[in-house]
Amino acid sequence: MIKRGKPVVYYHSVTPAANLFLQKKWDEKMYDIHRRNVMSAKARIDNRLSDFHIKFNFHLKDIRKQSEKRRQEEIAKLNQEMLRNILNVKGQISRFIGTNPPVTQKTRSKSATVRSTKDGNGRTTTTTKQSRLIIRPQTAPLQLRKCKVKTNPPWY
Repeated sequence: MIKRGKPVVYYHSVTPAANLFLQKKWDEKMYDIHRRNVMSAKARIDNRLSDFHIKFNFHLKDIRKQSEKRRQEEIAKLNQEMLRNILNVKGQISRFIGTNPPVTQKTRSKSATVRSTKDGNGRTTTTTKQSRLIIRPQTAPLQLRKCKVKTNPPWY
């Protein structure tokens, strides 16, 4: 047997009916009414939040925002500190061009009395009373020749 065209779809009603076309129309209408009733159904139990809980949730949200803001500020501060530490690493040539390197404050303290004297070469030397460590004045910075150096752009 050769099949031609679209297959025929028959409507099978649940209840017996004399006219299948009227029964199909009736069933579709009843189904639409049923779907509308289901969509418009509402819960009988009121499970909404009370006014107190709504205000409390807003208050918690504000607290979370403030703590997040504080955390972001702390992260920014730590990032700046890390950047400062990275830039202060010794061994950078370009940092001291034209300036003297800073004197470390390890040998000096606030309570120490500082005494300066002249040695035989005319240099002034500074000694502290507590540690008796000699702090020699910084020498003149290295005079570097000007040359073109390829540098990478900053990482930040």
